Amino acid sequence: MYLLLILLLLVCSAGVAGEAVEGLPAAPSVAAGRLASERERERQQWQAEQLRGREQAAAAGDRARRERQMILAEEAQARAEALRHDAQFKQEQQRERLQDREAAARWRALDRQQGAEWKQDLHHEASARALNDRQARDAYRQWRMQSRDADERARLQARSDEARAREEDRRLRQEERFLAQRLVQQRQADDRRQRLEAEQEVVRLREEAQRARREQGRAAVQGDGVARQADRQQWTVLLQAAGQGNVHAQYQVGMRYFAGHGVFQDYGQGMYWLRRAAGQQDARAQLQIGLACHLGQGVPRDDLAAYVWISRAMLGGEAQAVARRDALARQMSPSQLAKAQRLVADDAPPPRSGL
Repeated sequence: MYLLLILLLLVCSAGVAGEAVEGLPAAPSVAAGRLASERERERQQWQAEQLRGREQAAAAGDRARRERQMILAEEAQARAEALRHDAQFKQEQQRERLQDREAAARWRALDRQQGAEWKQDLHHEASARALNDRQARDAYRQWRMQSRDADERARLQARSDEARAREEDRRLRQEERFLAQRLVQQRQADDRRQRLEAEQEVVRLREEAQRARREQGRAAVQGDGVARQADRQQWTVLLQAAGQGNVHAQYQVGMRYFAGHGVFQDYGQGMYWLRRAAGQQDARAQLQIGLACHLGQGVPRDDLAAYVWISRAMLGGEAQAVARRDALARQMSPSQLAKAQRLVADDAPPPRSGL
């Protein structure tokens, strides 16, 4: 476009110059010839310039056409590229839509498959639950029947056990009455034996006192007051010896308290001195403690402790302990006897009630 404008300006300027030359006044001939030649040269120059201008305009037009062709080609190429991109985009969109459709179809098929499996699992679970319910009901009915049978057997067994228990109670009461009578008789016999032993011990002590008095030159007959004074003196000497740890004196003091000879009867004091003697392995004191535990003298009655103490006296060499232990064993229950024998075998201390 710019080149065309330039060519038009050149042509217009050449026309104006020709008109100006043609309008000059006529000169003389030489001058006219020179002027004509100059005009011819100018005209030729002008024609040549116009020709160059036309050639330049043609070249510029060619360049402009080539540029327009290049621009059109580029625009066509750009449109083709855009069309190609549009086609590729549409193909990509079509491919994505197809992939989405295929994925949706796969998901629908998977959902249908999972739904069918889920329904099948539900059916299996319902069948299993129904089977379990039937089994549970059957088991419950069977358990109820077994429970009723067991309850009936238990009631019958309870009645039978109750009848046996009443019979056993009657037998045990009879045995207890018989044993109580035997114990009372045995206790009376033991009391008589203890009183006899205490009387014998008192007689022996009196004989010893009489010998002591004879040694002191008291051969004359003395009154009751003097005899009581001698007994008190002898009792004082016996207590002192017991307090000093004489095991024989401890046993004698304990037996006096048990028998009530020369002192008030006191089983508690008697047990105190007998325990001190038994602590020094006096078999007579151990036997007496066992008898006291069996009879309930000074301590609560406890056949288990009595068995342990009498067994210790037997091991200590007391002759009467064997028969006493055997008689006591016949009166004890099997469980008590087994426990007492374990205590004796382990050399364990007797129960607290027999200490």
